[in-house]
Amino acid sequence: MKSQKILKRENHYVPQWYQKGFTKNKSSLIYHLELNKTVTNSNGDVIKINKSYKRSVDKIFRIKDLYTTSFGAILIDEIEDKFFGKIDATGSKAIRAFIENKPEYIHKRFQDFFDFIDIQKLRTPKGLDWIKQQYSYLDKNSLLIEMQALNKQYITIWTEGVREIISAKKSNTKFIFSDHPVTTYNYAIPLSNIQNTYPNDPLITSNATQTIFPLNQDFCLILTNYEYADNEDINPLDKRTNSDPYHDSIVHTLNMIRERELTENEVREINYIIKQKAVNYIAGNDKDCLFPEKYVTKEWHEFKNLLLPPHTNHFGGEMYVGYDDGTTLYQDAFGRSTPQNKYLIKNLDEHKLQPNNECGCGSGKKYKYCCKGKSHKLRPSWKELSIRERNIILYNAIIDIVGLTNGKTWDDVRRELNTDQVKEIYQVYDSLWSLDTNIIDLLPKADNSIRTLYTGVVDAENIETLIVNLTMYFDEVIIQNPLIHPSRMTDEFNPIKNPKKYLQQTLKYIFFMIKVYPFIEDGSILLLPNITDFNKHIYKSSMNMSQTRFNELPSTIHPKDTSILKQQEKNLINSYMGLPEYQIKNFLKSINSKLEDKELEKMMTVFKQAALTDPLVLLQDNIFIDGGQLQLMSFSPTLEISFFLSQITGAILVTDSYTRWEEIKKHQMKELSLTTYRYLTLTKLINTYNFTFHQNTEFTLHDKDTINLKNIRKLFHEIYSLVYFNTTESKNTIKNLKSKFKKEHLKYLSNLKKTNFGDYKCSFHLLIPNGGFLSRDVQRLLIQSGSDTHLMNVPMAIFISTEIE
Repeated sequence: MKSQKILKRENHYVPQWYQKGFTKNKSSLIYHLELNKTVTNSNGDVIKINKSYKRSVDKIFRIKDLYTTSFGAILIDEIEDKFFGKIDATGSKAIRAFIENKPEYIHKRFQDFFDFIDIQKLRTPKGLDWIKQQYSYLDKNSLLIEMQALNKQYITIWTEGVREIISAKKSNTKFIFSDHPVTTYNYAIPLSNIQNTYPNDPLITSNATQTIFPLNQDFCLILTNYEYADNEDINPLDKRTNSDPYHDSIVHTLNMIRERELTENEVREINYIIKQKAVNYIAGNDKDCLFPEKYVTKEWHEFKNLLLPPHTNHFGGEMYVGYDDGTTLYQDAFGRSTPQNKYLIKNLDEHKLQPNNECGCGSGKKYKYCCKGKSHKLRPSWKELSIRERNIILYNAIIDIVGLTNGKTWDDVRRELNTDQVKEIYQVYDSLWSLDTNIIDLLPKADNSIRTLYTGVVDAENIETLIVNLTMYFDEVIIQNPLIHPSRMTDEFNPIKNPKKYLQQTLKYIFFMIKVYPFIEDGSILLLPNITDFNKHIYKSSMNMSQTRFNELPSTIHPKDTSILKQQEKNLINSYMGLPEYQIKNFLKSINSKLEDKELEKMMTVFKQAALTDPLVLLQDNIFIDGGQLQLMSFSPTLEISFFLSQITGAILVTDSYTRWEEIKKHQMKELSLTTYRYLTLTKLINTYNFTFHQNTEFTLHDKDTINLKNIRKLFHEIYSLVYFNTTESKNTIKNLKSKFKKEHLKYLSNLKKTNFGDYKCSFHLLIPNGGFLSRDVQRLLIQSGSDTHLMNVPMAIFISTEIE
């Protein structure tokens, strides 16, 4: 008869085997100090008890049911038993290998070691509370699922840094450990800073953030970002170069600095840092080591020199790996697989920047209206060319390549576009957007600015009639660049290696860029490359999310999605127009075999005239020979990436796609399975208005800076601020907004009649659910991307319809 498995309910968040490394002779007894223990005396005074006790390791650093999951009344201990059981088993061997300095075993257990300390940072009560803080809501089971899913997010950053093991062998005082054994320290972040306030820690990706992990009472590991170790004068709060936590990387597993034997006072200083960052408990091999503050008098920032490694020998540098098939792999000191483009680097001294100078972030705005006064984490990077600046370079290169700067007309471009020009355009794009680009750092951040993210069909057709019109009502519109990245394509579909297939598609893109460029230049449109091109983890995760969503509820194109259906139809017509004359005739005869020659010639005349008047059709024969033409449709970004970008940038999600709108609505926050709405009066105000759009980009560009539209944008900003700051809508607020909207819109319409710009009406359907729109999978992806300033949800979304109901 099988014995029943005993349920493990006393969960140790610091393993017992690890604790024994800090005891004398690896016994089961250790000195333990509760930092916040108090008693109340007979007078009612609260007195702090600062006394250590000798405890058994099986009785401390544990909480009942910390990792126990439940399904109804059934309790399950699989996380403690299987997940942590395996990690602890391999982790204990790895730590022993590092302590004993056995190269063969260090190499063999290298991954196991960093797997262990990575999960150790998350498995403590502090780590779990930090995870919980990153989500709008997590129940116990969901929290433990997320803990496992977030594993491995620090490993690449740590392994690419400088690894040093310091020794307390010659010191009477030994190393201690805390209830959060993986300690992070940044000399520029005081203990009072929010980054050091429970449950937060300084960001691992910040230049000067160092990780302190005692291996046992005699040895302690310090991990330092290479960039900072090599140059201690760099900005300590900036993110390290190539801070993507999941990029591919090759490291030398045996590189380790093991030279320093600490003095007793230096050991005490390490212990002081550990104790200051502890939550409630510390432990060590004797009483005295638990009270380092008796001996340490330094200020927090003064531990900088103690923790810096003595040198960076054997770390950094470039690496080349050769393979048997003749291919090579390159990697620089920061894990990048391509050499940095020196023409993209910016060296700006902010102290020399005047308020009226162009801002260092490349937005095109004056410094005083842009980044001045903003914290660095709310700014796009100043270290390299911005998204806008790269798009300006791309546009200028395109019109130069096709000859528009030399007096050629659009019809000349349609007749003369060739494979060399296609190839050169994609080469420029490839050079501007290396696959190692840290695109997250270049994005604008959520800062109460009124910007929108358009998700839907992005092409040469609707850029005029819809997308640029959004700039009349919002300060900034983010759209995804429909151009594919050549380095992400196989040779067969790579436009640099097979440009012939991209003639028609490139013509459409050139037209698109000409129409959108004035809005890029003035900063009202941010043309963003596909962010998944630069991050394999984001790409794989978003694809898995999309596949899971489709498997759960297969989606089809909504019958009202005219923009998608029209584009498919237009692509088909354009394909016929590019066929040789005899093939067009054969096609027409296949549709109607009774066509007479005269009728056929008339239809051919119509076809030719349509081709001549359509600016998106090449005026060339035989473009479909040798593999035909690729017809691509950009329905982007995906739902998940739309949420991801909206939360980073603080953008309102906007779409005109019924298909996408239905997907968005499914992610409204629910309480007790119900969606509630707080700003009903506000949304009704917007939803009853008919807004005006133009059908020509020149009209929109001229019109959007009129005083009335500027005032309407300010009103949208007031609405967004209400939601952003979670302010209750009052009757007076709504009354004032309604009055101002009506006044400004009527004035605008009155002026519009005088200009006769060929406008049309559309409606905005504004949706603001309590708790916004959210996806737990996207929230996890934001954490894994290294973002630290994103919103907890997408606060609001707008569906735009040109059908007046």
